[in-house]
Amino acid sequence: ADEVKASSTEAISEMRAAGRNPYVIPAGGSSATGALGYVRCAFELEQQCQNLGIEPGYAVHASSSAGTQAGLSYGLAAANSSMKSYGVNVYHTENSKLEDAVRSLCAELDARLKLRHEIPLHFDHRYLGEAYGLPTDTCIEAIKMAASLEGVLFDPVYSGKALGALIDLIAIGEFSGESDIVLIHTGGAATLAVYDNAFA
Repeated sequence: ADEVKASSTEAISEMRAAGRNPYVIPAGGSSATGALGYVRCAFELEQQCQNLGIEPGYAVHASSSAGTQAGLSYGLAAANSSMKSYGVNVYHTENSKLEDAVRSLCAELDARLKLRHEIPLHFDHRYLGEAYGLPTDTCIEAIKMAASLEGVLFDPVYSGKALGALIDLIAIGEFSGESDIVLIHTGGAATLAVYDNAFA
């Protein structure tokens, strides 16, 4: 990560020195501008739930570079939804880094949108496993279950870990008071071929 940051910083400096004005997109598109996509997603999700007559307590999703969680959390609050974003940490070994990043992006969103009230934030750091990109047994079992029962593909880096967390949280009773829960599938199935050994 440090090497990537150093080389990108160098490339940006070279472009600026040459009179160019690069537009820097952070990892995961996780800027306030990128998070606006998930603000809009939250409004659409709330409308779909109303149309279906369901009232999920949580929207569970993978949380890594903070944009998904900040946008959903902010958007659900702005939509006056009773649903809350529930971020499953799939990247950070230091829990505070994810939490600080999400809070920072929420503050940037508020500087633009001026909701100016509390944004509920829920983090779960129990399902990361050994490290980012390394699937857990819970994740692999969840991916197999979704593929065999529903024909839906999940990846072992992001959404697969969120799905595994959701299944486990239901099994241990943490969502026992909820009749409906939404799982946000953030993509990543294209990486499955790289993880063929994990499914052997």
